[in-house]
Amino acid sequence: MINALLTILFLSDTYAGRVHEKRIVEATPYPLPAGSRLLQDLGFLACTLPHVDILMPTKKPCGKELTRE
Repeated sequence: MINALLTILFLSDTYAGRVHEKRIVEATPYPLPAGSRLLQDLGFLACTLPHVDILMPTKKPCGKELTRE
């Protein structure tokens, strides 16, 4: 989690070996207040948090430019 000043406010614990992200999410209480925006990657598709906007970055298309949107 990062605030408007781009300060990291929360990082989950690290896990040794092969642990799926879904298990990490289920075991970690995310202290995000209502109205927060969570930037996630494909490993967290099943992650949902009440009253939190979840944003997925778009990958650059192979061989093409990434659009501003």
